[in-house]
Amino acid sequence: MFGLGLGGEYMVIPLMAAELFGVRVLGRLMGVILTADGVAEALAPVLVGRLRDTTGSYASGFGTLIAFALAGAVAVLLLPRSGTTTPRPATDASRAAGAVVPTS
Repeated sequence: MFGLGLGGEYMVIPLMAAELFGVRVLGRLMGVILTADGVAEALAPVLVGRLRDTTGSYASGFGTLIAFALAGAVAVLLLPRSGTTTPRPATDASRAAGAVVPTS
């Protein structure tokens, strides 16, 4: 429970990305995700500070952050479900690794 508040979400991100998009593109995908995350973490305090200076209140800045969070939640809801893709046939390597292969 406390792990999510202490950076545990950084472990959940690659796990979810691998589950949704596969491990073949995981490196490129994590590059995009972590770059966007870093840019957002750098710009959000500046944006909130600018809105505070302009309006005299933090309400508009935090309202903007809430709007971005809601947009992110909608984006997550629009991701493909992990069970909707058709399973790929097992390769010799996955059989050797003990992967469970669905049978038709």
